[in-house]
Amino acid sequence: MIKIIIKKTKNNFKEIKVTGHANEKNNLNLVCAGVTAIMTGGFNALYHSANHEKIKLNLKHGYAFINVIKYDDLNNHYLKVIYYQLLTIYEQNKNFIKLKEYSNEI
Repeated sequence: MIKIIIKKTKNNFKEIKVTGHANEKNNLNLVCAGVTAIMTGGFNALYHSANHEKIKLNLKHGYAFINVIKYDDLNNHYLKVIYYQLLTIYEQNKNFIKLKEYSNEI
């Protein structure tokens, strides 16, 4: 099971964490591949942005973590893209992905 945790305020992302794997039976590794592609592309965009020092990135096998150290419009835009991509794959694969959102309405 892939677990996605998203923490945000009303308009700004604070944290995105992805852990685990889909079951590798029956080609479900394609679900993992999709999530991995989203997170790796997002990490690349964030790392190569002019403001990458305002975020903390950690990516390894079965684990991806993005933590906002200091808010930035450009990084928030990248995080929003990652968020909507993860929502899209989640909507089509709810049996293999759990997604929780925590929001502070600030």
